[in-house]
Amino acid sequence: MPFEPRKYGDIFEAMRASSAAAGVVTDFETGSVARTLCESFAYEAALLYEKMRLVYLSAYVDTAEGQQLDMVVAVLGIARGEPDYAQGVVTFHRDVGNDDAEAPAGTLVATVDKPGAPKKVYLTVERTALSKGQTSADARVQAVNRGETETAPAGAVTVMPRPVPGIKSVSNTAAITFTGKKGETDSQLRERAKNALISSGKATVVAIENALLSLPDVDDARVIERPDVANNRYGLIDVFVDGVDLNDPAKNAEVTAAVDRVRAAGIFARVQSTTALAVEAVFQIAPTPGLKLAQDERADLEAKVAQSVQSYIAGLKMGDSLLLSQIVKNILAVDGVADLSQYAITVNGAAAFPGDLRSHDAGPAERFKASLICAASESKPLPIGIRFKATAGLTAASLAALKTALAAYLGALARGTTVPAAELLKRIVAAGIAADAGSLEIAADSWCGDVRFSGKDVIPKFVEQPALGEVFAYSNLLKITGALRLVLSPQLTQTQQSAVQSQVAANIAGLLAALKSDADVVFADLAAAAKSVDLVQDAQLNTGDFSVRLDGAAAILRGRVTDKKIDVQAFERAQLEFFCVTGSIRTVNVAITGLKVTVTVPGHAPTGQALTDAQNQVINGLAGKPLLPGLAAGQDVAYNSLRGAIEGLMPGAGLTATGMTLTATSECDGRSQTAAAPGTSIHVRSVEAAGVKPVDAAAIAVTVRGTEDV
Repeated sequence: MPFEPRKYGDIFEAMRASSAAAGVVTDFETGSVARTLCESFAYEAALLYEKMRLVYLSAYVDTAEGQQLDMVVAVLGIARGEPDYAQGVVTFHRDVGNDDAEAPAGTLVATVDKPGAPKKVYLTVERTALSKGQTSADARVQAVNRGETETAPAGAVTVMPRPVPGIKSVSNTAAITFTGKKGETDSQLRERAKNALISSGKATVVAIENALLSLPDVDDARVIERPDVANNRYGLIDVFVDGVDLNDPAKNAEVTAAVDRVRAAGIFARVQSTTALAVEAVFQIAPTPGLKLAQDERADLEAKVAQSVQSYIAGLKMGDSLLLSQIVKNILAVDGVADLSQYAITVNGAAAFPGDLRSHDAGPAERFKASLICAASESKPLPIGIRFKATAGLTAASLAALKTALAAYLGALARGTTVPAAELLKRIVAAGIAADAGSLEIAADSWCGDVRFSGKDVIPKFVEQPALGEVFAYSNLLKITGALRLVLSPQLTQTQQSAVQSQVAANIAGLLAALKSDADVVFADLAAAAKSVDLVQDAQLNTGDFSVRLDGAAAILRGRVTDKKIDVQAFERAQLEFFCVTGSIRTVNVAITGLKVTVTVPGHAPTGQALTDAQNQVINGLAGKPLLPGLAAGQDVAYNSLRGAIEGLMPGAGLTATGMTLTATSECDGRSQTAAAPGTSIHVRSVEAAGVKPVDAAAIAVTVRGTEDV
């Protein structure tokens, strides 16, 4: 039977009645000694009864709370789900130096400890390297402590509790936010414990769902029975799982095994991934009237609104509807927000709440997921940059006129107005510049995620004001040939090495693509881009591997490559032509595709069969013989050296190589070269070693002449 605690009033009345019945104490007037004693004992007894009640309630799942509930569910082997960590990005700064600097993974950074705002500590989750000449580098961080309270506004992280040699300071340009799952509440823990108890019996829908929810990466699970009543067929269920990549064979096997452990015999389960409904939203909020916000405080308020909506969406389960009323409620619950002025919400690219619709429903196996959520408390600038190749009329004066015209055009547009590519081209032509329309590139730097494009037309968000960004006009492409050697762990598989090398090549190509007008290509930046890739221990450059030429011209530009950079001049755009990224020495295959030799014999030159025999003798003496074996890495193949090696194959035969064509192909990046004249050579980069193939008999042309015929 339930425990019923006695109340203070009942205890006091019982004590007074007992004393009065004995006839010993009869004075129970207010303030009397007897009444005071009875009241004191009754009060203490009532407190003990209340404590006994709490002890009683703490023994049951439905009534236990907090730590007591944790201990009750521990009997079932269940632990309360802890919240995730707040995450963000910090930037390490230093003065220009001659040495590399490194902030290892696990480096601590923190906010300033202030009254009312306790210090929050974060640690880096990746190694951060600053190469020579590099003054800053970004690193991902997560909070040391779990939970939503560990967020920090932009600019708040400025302390390094343990200074790192070579690092001067730290900062965070963007807020550190919490977007993961929250800690499990008492009600959620109770429900999970009850379901676990039910599922221990197996062979039920609840048993299957709980077996899946007990797996580490599973966020949600739902079982849908598919009976074929018309044909009297039963036993088919669809099992939908969220949070796990079922394309991963190991994960798929783990999920399938969990289902098989609890499903009933004869039940066929089809395990599938849930269908994600991607939610993108932009909100314009009105701060509380009279609230004066500094720029970092405004950014913090906007981040809190976005995070509040993200948390609401993250809490939705499969089949739950997305409710506009709940979104508005979560926004207005943020301290400092007075109103929601305007919004744009899409689900999988389509308007979420068209017309008067206030609810967006999900199917049983669908789940809403926040893809991009942003909030703005003021108009946001949208810098729009353009790049194009000019075919005529590009001068400093015409470029300045173009920038003025573009700034005026964009500044006159209303917020959210589409910027057509045709209008930008029109102003390029009006400035007297002939542009290659196909080369036009438009980039827009939105404060909130990516910018939508319709073809090349820019579609701003409704709170964004178009503005002029960088204008990069060029008339020449500067084609770069080079190489980069990586230092990788020997434990990496060939597949992992290839993946790392591909990522490094992509990073470097992206670095060149992002260079601003007239910016040089700095070798230290190339190395830093390579080192930023996980699993790269070091990156080494040899400036002798680099050469440049203008697009359409074969001649190498001398003097453009220095020991620190590649000089990019006005109206040029740097672009990779051939670039070898490797962790080992690669081969340059050199072949002699045409060889002309002359042999001088005593007397008159033979004719007929004698001539054929003499030619075959030379061909047999040259064909298939190794040439220049053991060439070192980075050693060029000189035309003259190879010619001497060929002539040395038949000493004393009076043989002279009069013509030769060398072709070479790098197995690293497909770079091809040709050398066909004395004094030329095949260039071999420091990450390569040349291998000269023996001459094929079909490539040899022999001329025989006599001493008396000269």
